[in-house]
Amino acid sequence: MSEMSTDELAVDLAAGLRQLADMIEQHPAVAEAVAYALRYLYVPQVTSDARTRLETVRAAGLDIGADVTVTNHPDRCEVLAEFGPVRLKLDATAGLMAGQQPHESPPYAPLRKTGPDTD
Repeated sequence: MSEMSTDELAVDLAAGLRQLADMIEQHPAVAEAVAYALRYLYVPQVTSDARTRLETVRAAGLDIGADVTVTNHPDRCEVLAEFGPVRLKLDATAGLMAGQQPHESPPYAPLRKTGPDTD
């Protein structure tokens, strides 16, 4: 599968969300099953472009009239965009917001299961 451009990804995701919205409207019982997930969409940012992504969501939310809140904590920044009952929250660590590179996890020896059913 080839990688999509940003514009293609936007069209594809928007179409999927519209289908989900249609399903919820046509089958109201589905709303109860998915309400928690849609009310609390949480996307932690872990890449070096985290600051740009938070700024993009903040600006886009304000542009379309969403209720947008930015909260700067000592250890991270949060952007919350509310679309009625649907809430989208992104956050990034202070290090990423300051332009530091994401850190890699140190290598370690994996735990192994021991017992008669292992080699």
